[in-house]
Amino acid sequence: MTDEGSTRKDAGPQVDSDDVDDAEGTAPVGRNVGSWLLVPIALVMVLLCFATWASIAFGLSGVFTGQEFHLYLNGFGSVSTDLPNAGAAPGHGPSLGAWLVCGSAAVLLMAGALRGLRIWSGPAGIVAAVAALAQIAAVIFSAVRVNNQSGDFFDKVAGNARALGNRATFSVGWGLWIELLVGFLALAIAVGVLVRERNADLLRIRL
Repeated sequence: MTDEGSTRKDAGPQVDSDDVDDAEGTAPVGRNVGSWLLVPIALVMVLLCFATWASIAFGLSGVFTGQEFHLYLNGFGSVSTDLPNAGAAPGHGPSLGAWLVCGSAAVLLMAGALRGLRIWSGPAGIVAAVAALAQIAAVIFSAVRVNNQSGDFFDKVAGNARALGNRATFSVGWGLWIELLVGFLALAIAVGVLVRERNADLLRIRL
């Protein structure tokens, strides 16, 4: 005679103990890989602050009539140009939010390292996601500032171009676009690590 209670128990879903061990063993490793990836990403964010964040195209008169030249600004406002024999670029442009990006990158780096070392890992994951959002916000703000040509420096450049009978064209530089992509990558990794950890914890509870 078969016991009804034992039959119901046996009929329930069975979980192989090896699967439990695998889930517990691989989940922390996966979370650590994602966490450590945030460290080099944060360093890339800082390096991109020295790339071209804004480009200003303008024409010149005289022997250069019909040719287009550029002024380039990095995230800290340092100016360079492709004008032949120009020497040092005139003046210093406005800071385009590079310091905000560097601050966000520093927080992201520390949060990633803490999670990688499994120190303060729970809150560090949330801090990493917030830092990535802050970096994205700073980059978008910088792009809007370039497109709106806000600031005395941009006004002077545009005024000088008009005085020469030319027009200056302002555009967002390649470095700022890559900076934005890196920010979204950091956010995706930070959120992915948090979701993976939550799912792994739920799996342990159910098992």
